[in-house]
Amino acid sequence: MDNFDKRIKQIAKDENWEIPNEIDNNISKLLKNIEEPKTLRKRPLKVAILVASLSILTITTAFAIENIIEYFNYNKSSEYISSKEQLETFGSVVSLTSKDNGIEFKLDNISVDDNYINIFYTIKGEKSIDEYYKEYSTGEKPKEAKYANPFIYLDVDKRKLKNLVMQEYEGVYTSENELKGMQRINVSKYNIKNNFNLKIYTNEIFMQKGEWTVSTNIDKSKAITETRKYNVNKNIEIKNKEYSVTEEKEFDVTHYLNIDKVIISPFGNEIVVKEKVDADFTKLDAISPIFLDSEFALVDENNNYLDMVGKGVIGHDSTTNGVTNSFEFKLKDKDIKSLRLVPIKYIGEENKILDIYDIDKLPITFEMNEYGKVIIEDIQINDSKIIYTYYTEGFVPYESGLVFFDENEKEIGFSCSSSENKNKKTGRITTTINLEGYGNDLNAISKIKKVSTYNNTKMRLLYDEAIEINLSN
Repeated sequence: MDNFDKRIKQIAKDENWEIPNEIDNNISKLLKNIEEPKTLRKRPLKVAILVASLSILTITTAFAIENIIEYFNYNKSSEYISSKEQLETFGSVVSLTSKDNGIEFKLDNISVDDNYINIFYTIKGEKSIDEYYKEYSTGEKPKEAKYANPFIYLDVDKRKLKNLVMQEYEGVYTSENELKGMQRINVSKYNIKNNFNLKIYTNEIFMQKGEWTVSTNIDKSKAITETRKYNVNKNIEIKNKEYSVTEEKEFDVTHYLNIDKVIISPFGNEIVVKEKVDADFTKLDAISPIFLDSEFALVDENNNYLDMVGKGVIGHDSTTNGVTNSFEFKLKDKDIKSLRLVPIKYIGEENKILDIYDIDKLPITFEMNEYGKVIIEDIQINDSKIIYTYYTEGFVPYESGLVFFDENEKEIGFSCSSSENKNKKTGRITTTINLEGYGNDLNAISKIKKVSTYNNTKMRLLYDEAIEINLSN
């Protein structure tokens, strides 16, 4: 059967069929149960049918897997795996490479809408990633692959997109010399045409200097059919006090906000805000921009509190005395007609520890304030990590983190680093507390039996001062 196997593959090659690896690897297995024809002139009917079937299967399967994003096969815990279907539906395989200094940068997939440019790539070195880092003072590659990602620059139709930051990015080591990464780059403040040329480039990978550049033409029109954009143009004035360390006193500062637009799109929903500040910059050390997620609650027309993610903020630009920021929010109803920004007032009450619960009596509900609660669904503790999963109901502007106790309700403190992974579809948040390498008393960690947190009682929502955003145009 080996010769017949080879002939089928040769026919496919001659006729420019695309045979995915998973089919190619199984052709021999599929043919094992078929009797070898005694002559090449008369092929058995079931073999002919199989060849026709393979042709159809190859073509249809190749089409079906055309936009598969391989990154998710390696990073099963990706924060964006719940968005995989949309990223594939509105994305495309690119397969463009650039090589310099013994390192290859390969752009695998790209998905674009009005709010985000999502890029997936593979970086492969001729040496191990460790070796590249050992040439510099760090001595070893980052333990978390995400921190080995390069900083990416973007040009759209030869115009550089400014003030981009690595707001959202992930990575996974797939071998000692290979990393697969992704970056989700917020471009909502720009007005980018449906068809454009995108140049992606970087000048440093794995601490190595070089030039890596790939360019491709993008058509985002398919995603635009699922996008709604609203030009709001609503002004807000906020008066704050800023403390100057140099002057050793407070100054009155007025923030002029303009709710520029709201974009509801396949990869996320954004409020784009322009801001200018009236202040004497010669007397102030710095001025913080207004963060909508800490200054306002976002409420839809059905009085649902919407989770607002404070990513996309780039900070104040003293050269222009202004800035454009964006804030992602999660919808309860995609057919929403209006939003309200409800100001938050902090009235100075002290936060206090809430009731202490046994960790083996899950789920645990903490009433954070009169508007919202946190529900802890799962807690796992071992020698190196504490991992817990929770979600919020109502309005909870921030979480202070869990506080841990022994069975006698004596608090157990420790040194650590932490990270969060949020499922964008379910809203579940998994927090990982890393204990390893901080000199913690593992015996004390093993005694953790109870848990609590601090509430947000010092916060009030000013509904009578709510700002209406009409989305019916």
